[in-house]
Amino acid sequence: MPFVIEEKTGAPQYQEPFIEDSLTGSLHVKVDVSTLTVAEVDRFGKIRPGTPLGEDGKRLTGVVGEYVRGVVPEAAQLVAANPTNATLAANTSDPFVGVGVIGVVDRDAVEANLGRVLSAEELAGFAHAKCKLVLSRY
Repeated sequence: MPFVIEEKTGAPQYQEPFIEDSLTGSLHVKVDVSTLTVAEVDRFGKIRPGTPLGEDGKRLTGVVGEYVRGVVPEAAQLVAANPTNATLAANTSDPFVGVGVIGVVDRDAVEANLGRVLSAEELAGFAHAKCKLVLSRY
């Protein structure tokens, strides 16, 4: 019988964004916090696992040639608790965060962690030739 994990109190329980230890490469990306929203940063100020980031550490916006450079494998502290879209947009810190750059990403887990479906820009970023991450389904 499978385990069911539900958030009751305290920190959220995120799903593992990579399938069956398929993460074979990682690096640090300098994250531009001002491009993120509360969809990518939780109420504790941590970036959510599964957040796709571009080469420049920004959220993908659909610029020609933009691609997913890496996916955040685990929650990492970025800002103080209770961020809003306005406080994130005004944030000038650019912390480094470890991201997975080669592997198979579980789209269902990513969308569950983010609380939304992947945008068209993010899907195109995964399909770009420079991206070495594969989504479990398109």
